[in-house]
Order: sequence, then C-alpha cells, then structure tokens
Amino acid sequence: MEKMLVTVSGGRSSAYMAIRMHQEMQHKFDMDFVYANTGQEHPKTIEFIRNISKHFGIHIHLIEADVKEAGVGTGFREVTYATLSENGEPFEDVIAKYGLPTIGFMHCTRELKISPMNAYMKKYGIKKRCLGIRFDEPNRYKPKDDVYYPLVTNWKVTKEDIGRWWAEQEFDLEIPDYLGNCTWCYKKSDRKLNILAKEHKEVFDFPLRMETKYADDSRQIFRGYRTTKDVIEGVSYDLFDDVCAEECGTVI
Repeated sequence: MEKMLVTVSGGRSSAYMAIRMHQEMQHKFDMDFVYANTGQEHPKTIEFIRNISKHFGIHIHLIEADVKEAGVGTGFREVTYATLSENGEPFEDVIAKYGLPTIGFMHCTRELKISPMNAYMKKYGIKKRCLGIRFDEPNRYKPKDDVYYPLVTNWKVTKEDIGRWWAEQEFDLEIPDYLGNCTWCYKKSDRKLNILAKEHKEVFDFPLRMETKYADDSRQIFRGYRTTKDVIEGVSYDLFDDVCAEECGTVI
C-alpha cells in the first residue's frame, strides 16, 4: 500500500480533506496525518486540531522545526499537546539562524512548515504528500507526481462546500478570517493588519521582541519597509471600518 503524508495546516480546507481521506481512502493509502506547529499559532487552531482527532478518531502527529547549526538542514521533533511550543520558540530558532522574515525572505514557511514535513517524510520513507488545495483555487493547483490533491481531482470541493460542511458539524475553527492561524503574518493585507492593530495588539508582541533582539537595518518585517511598531501606530479607523464591512464573519 502506498504511503502518504496528509498535511493538516490548521485551516478548514485541509481539515476537511484529512477527515475525508481518513474515512474514504484507508483502503488505498497508508497515511500519516501531520501538523507542523510554529509556536505562533492561534490557540484556537490547536484546539481545532485536537477536536479533529477526538471527534473523527484521527491520530495527528504534532511536529516542530528542529533548527540545526549552519550548513545543516532543518529537521523535526515530534511533540504532544502538553509539550508543544506556544511562545514562538521554533520561530525564534529560525530567526536566529536566518534573520527576520519578510516578503523578500520568506524562510519562515520553508523552515517551520515545509522542511520539518520533508524531514518527517524522509525518516519514515514517505514519497508522496496530500495537500488541501481546493477545486476553486486553480492558481495553487500544480500537478506533480509526488503530490496528491483530492479536493481537486477526486471531489472537486469549493470554498462554499467547505463552509456548508463545517456549519453542520459539532465544532468549527473559531477564528475570524482576519486573525488566521498565524495571527500577525506579514503576508496579510493592510486591512487585516489594521484590524489586528486595533483589536488584538497583543499578537504583535512576538515580532516586536524579535525586531529588538535580532535588529537588521536591511530588513523590516512588514510590506512597505515597515516595522511592527509602524504597523501598530499606523492604525486607520477608516480602513478598520472597511475591514469590518467586508471580512468579519466569513466562513473560511
């Protein structure tokens, strides 16, 4: 039976995919379900992962980046709900080695998500991974022999399908869209960062600390060559109103 790594990102689409793979594809694949924790995930994301395991009987391996010395690639370590990082420890390890992340230096995704997953696959002899890209995300769908996209090729699932399905379940991911799993991510739009700075300023504590500890005049974390302090102090109440009108309450 072909071995498969099923990546659980912490979002609704990948969770839906994992549940259907568990329920419908065990006859076809020998599957490991894996979630990579960065230490800067929203607490509700961890709760969501835990609920998936509890309600659907899926054992989800929790892993974190194991950052090595210079010249050695990032590995992984397996953790539990009791021992997983909650204060950004793996993230800080990456920053200490590679510097502050920015749009031009997106090593956080590479080192905190992709590399630990790759190391896991190598250790356990897994050659193929399963990703939760949806049918209505054609720009993200890139056919490869070693990647399986069941929401595209098998079930043709859209964002609306995912929303309807989760609305019928006993639990859901209790995070507004503008927060997201990685709350302060520099990839967020100015509108989302604006509402975060207004309503959840505490999510910026970690990048503020990282900028102080690993100061780099050649890099600023946020778009427009802005520091975390710039984002917090640049709150626009007009922009905040636009965010509320357009984004609050969406299902995915």
